[in-house]
Amino acid sequence: MISTHSWDLDINQMSVSEMQTTFELCLEQFNLLEKHSIESSTVQHFINAVAEEYLDVPYHNFYHGFHVFHSVHCILKDKTIGYIASHQVSEPCDRKVPNSVRNYYSWLLPLLN
Repeated sequence: MISTHSWDLDINQMSVSEMQTTFELCLEQFNLLEKHSIESSTVQHFINAVAEEYLDVPYHNFYHGFHVFHSVHCILKDKTIGYIASHQVSEPCDRKVPNSVRNYYSWLLPLLN
């Protein structure tokens, strides 16, 4: 199986059940369940409730929501947000990241440490 923090994870080929399991694995990789005393059953109840509320439309559905979640997970695992939030603009490529974006994501850093 491809790693949960791989950009190569083919979400379109996953079942809802596989996405639910992957969601929990992604949270575990940041130690969020243990750190905040969240039971596995609570996570599964939450993700089931989210999945049930999505409408069956071609683009804005549970698969889309999971794609967004997984993309954010990959960015965080790659420490990209940590880099953006903690570095001063010093390189030309850094200037493409507005301070508002850098400041917005800085609140995530304490949650991940």
